[in-house]
Amino acid sequence: MAWQCRLQIPHANSGAAATPPTAMDRTAKTTRDAAVAAAIDRVLEAERDCETAILAAEESAAERLEQARAFRRDLLARTQGRITRLHARVAASLDDCEETVREQIAQIRQRESDRVHEGSIAESIKTLAARLTGVVDTDDAHD
Repeated sequence: MAWQCRLQIPHANSGAAATPPTAMDRTAKTTRDAAVAAAIDRVLEAERDCETAILAAEESAAERLEQARAFRRDLLARTQGRITRLHARVAASLDDCEETVREQIAQIRQRESDRVHEGSIAESIKTLAARLTGVVDTDDAHD
């Protein structure tokens, strides 16, 4: 492969000599440079606007995050308060139920005691009546 040069050099026999840039060429270059500079300025301005918007969004996100955390703390505190009050009500209710059950047990024991006592009185009356009438049980006579 042969080496190729891509640089275009006017041939000496072409008859055309290199022409210096004209005022019109310089104006066009200046206009292009100004347009490029203006485009770069617009890009930089858009970049600054984006950075400002990103900072504002980050600040807003941080504020919302803190609000959410505060809401969570408040909700937790309220929930714990409710749980504490519920436990207190349940404990009081259980105490009331325990007291009621103890009273009922005491009443049942008293009724049973009264029945035993009534039974003892009835048995004593029977025994006394049998002795008075002369009918004595052999088991009772040995007591």
